Amino acid sequence: MSYKTLPTSAPALQMDSLAPALKVGNWVSGAPLASFQPGKLYILEFCGTSCDGCVGAMLKLIELQETYKDSGVEVVAVAAHESAASAGAARAHLDAWLAQFKKLNFRVGLDDTGTMDTLWMEPSFSVEIPQAFVIDRDGYLAFIGHPDDLHDVLPQVLDGTWRTSAQAKAAERERIAEDELRPRKEALKKQIKGKIVAAKEIEDWKTALAAIEEGIALDPDNLLVRQQHVHLLLHKMHDMQTGLPALRQWSRDAINTKYELMLTVAFFQLFYPAPLHRLWHALYVHRLNPSELKGIAALDLLAQGWRKHAVWREESGRVEDWRKRLEGTA
Repeated sequence: MSYKTLPTSAPALQMDSLAPALKVGNWVSGAPLASFQPGKLYILEFCGTSCDGCVGAMLKLIELQETYKDSGVEVVAVAAHESAASAGAARAHLDAWLAQFKKLNFRVGLDDTGTMDTLWMEPSFSVEIPQAFVIDRDGYLAFIGHPDDLHDVLPQVLDGTWRTSAQAKAAERERIAEDELRPRKEALKKQIKGKIVAAKEIEDWKTALAAIEEGIALDPDNLLVRQQHVHLLLHKMHDMQTGLPALRQWSRDAINTKYELMLTVAFFQLFYPAPLHRLWHALYVHRLNPSELKGIAALDLLAQGWRKHAVWREESGRVEDWRKRLEGTA
């Protein structure tokens, strides 16, 4: 999930930096923690209730906490960007989200002041969550990155070999190089989103389509942008010729990524009345509309039988007579 747009410069916070302070005023789960204690190793994870990858990250951290509970490792999670009308509403939303983690075994805090972002996320060039920070026993940062990497990194941090290793230094260089580009990409995405919203407000579908396609070119793996593309083609521009192949590819990618939400949305797009109603209308109501028949005949997604009927109607100018078959006299 995108976090926010940041200025580009050398990160002030990286591996071997002294860990910033822990400034969390609202602890939702577990006893309050005022500061990191010397001699203990902490995993600080930034998470959020609207983050697609955060549920999996939380489950993995629960496993890590259980595995390393006797090794002086303590996991702490902080939700620092909840969108709600009030602090109370944000707390209630976070409480409800945490209820799915029946085996939750670490502290979870809520920061609605922006302090933790300012101290941790921004100076480390961290623009996406979930994001993990490993604070070594001496109070210095040993790792910044995705929680998925902790399974391999944590044993080396614990035995004291990680921070001096070539692997750690290479990983940190790669992280910084990638994160330096992300703020610029986020700025472009924000501009494109503005174009899309403005065009939709005045129902300028061609301009909206151009902006969405610009967004896809910038971020081709963003299934949400591609969903807007499919919806616009099918339900606003009524372009089945382009929209159905786009829907097919988008659905396949959703299946390949096992993105449950996108699979649900794809199902809705497929069975939403507009495209199927239009197809039904062309075949059974205005049955000799030349432009619609040409469109149906060219749709590779449709069953061959339907396409043959469309070609036959267009060429003959007639509609099939099914009465003999229905009466059993054909």
